[in-house]
Amino acid sequence: MKKNLIIFFIIILFSQGLLDAIGIPQVFSDATLILLPVLVLLVNKQKLRIAPGWRLVLLYVLWSVFAGIYHGETITRPLLFSRYLVIGYLILLAVYNTYFSEKQIRQINRTVFIMFFVQIAAALIELFFIGRTEAMVGTMMSGGGGPATTFPMFAFALFFSFFLFTQKVKHLLAGLAFIIVGYASGKLGIYFLIPLIAIIALFLHSKQYSGVPFFNKRVIKPVLGIMGLLLLAAILLPTADDRTERLDLSKLSYKDRIESFFNYAYEGRKSNIGAEYTGTRIGTSIRVIDETFSRSPVVFAFGQGYKAYDDLGHSYGEGTYEEYGIVYGITGWTHDALIYGWPLMILHVGFFLLIYRKLKKSRKHFKYKHPWDIYLFATILMFFVFIINYFLYNTNYTIGGWMICIHMYFAGILLAPQYKIKLTADKLESESINNK
Repeated sequence: MKKNLIIFFIIILFSQGLLDAIGIPQVFSDATLILLPVLVLLVNKQKLRIAPGWRLVLLYVLWSVFAGIYHGETITRPLLFSRYLVIGYLILLAVYNTYFSEKQIRQINRTVFIMFFVQIAAALIELFFIGRTEAMVGTMMSGGGGPATTFPMFAFALFFSFFLFTQKVKHLLAGLAFIIVGYASGKLGIYFLIPLIAIIALFLHSKQYSGVPFFNKRVIKPVLGIMGLLLLAAILLPTADDRTERLDLSKLSYKDRIESFFNYAYEGRKSNIGAEYTGTRIGTSIRVIDETFSRSPVVFAFGQGYKAYDDLGHSYGEGTYEEYGIVYGITGWTHDALIYGWPLMILHVGFFLLIYRKLKKSRKHFKYKHPWDIYLFATILMFFVFIINYFLYNTNYTIGGWMICIHMYFAGILLAPQYKIKLTADKLESESINNK
């Protein structure tokens, strides 16, 4: 039953967009995602063992509630704001306290992979029968395109980890196949960010496993080739992003496409009323730093609440945060800092950093058996996907729960004491055997 509850959780997690599209309210998905891990804990009927990070999650929720009340909001809003970090922790807690057999773990992992590839299938159906649309992202999302970049990065990190260990091209191709999800939603970011994930993974792999050179010819050649192809495709495809005239590359010469593509992240915008607005992630991040440090300390500590997000006044683009003059470019950290303050943002990052450090510590003390050595590496790499997404791209690593819940599921399996004998062999013991 516990295994089936986790499997059902994963299916619901990756079907939120589909459920929304057929008219099932979001509250059903949220309630189900909270309820299922709690049911797993109740079915265990054992003394609860607290998983790492509970203090940071509790402080995150309390800070959200206190800041929300300070801004005159009902308690519902800060609780909704913090729900996905809570759901992520609940799945970590459920797995950390549950014993699954090896067969059951394989079945759960298989469900994760199936739901991953369902997103590719749904993207292909979208391309052939509906056309490219940003709002739809597989079966995950039906009201915005952010996950169309974040999810392919996350899925690529998992399969590229398998490629680094096995050096089988099928794992590399499987990871790259998720670019289809981004392409179906017209996303340019994947052409930059997936190569960045590959570079970080190569560096970590060469550093963590002595004797594995960074420039491993069997690995680096296909990686460099793929990076070149991705950048070339982004520049040459006439429909790289045809939703706006500014990004419709088909109207530009190839030379101008290259210039436009690489200047994209650094362009500024001005509104049609002459006041300056930020329209890029870099510009917006700088604006948030300037504004929050120059205003009252209360703004730094507790943000502006949702009123900063809701008070839209200008008619330029899809304006948000009118008071700050921000049109576009809200990332995860700016979202947290503007709504409920910098301390909350630090708590958010602190939770992921704690899990990352626990995983690294576990790798030092235990030698994980195959394929859990790969899963450990992939889960460590997921931390860097979070950092890139949270600080440089958008809020979708945590909002929606798709990535954080899978991240925490694997972290729970890897860190739970009951799996140490099954998944690992003591490093000192294995080294003494090798020396004999």
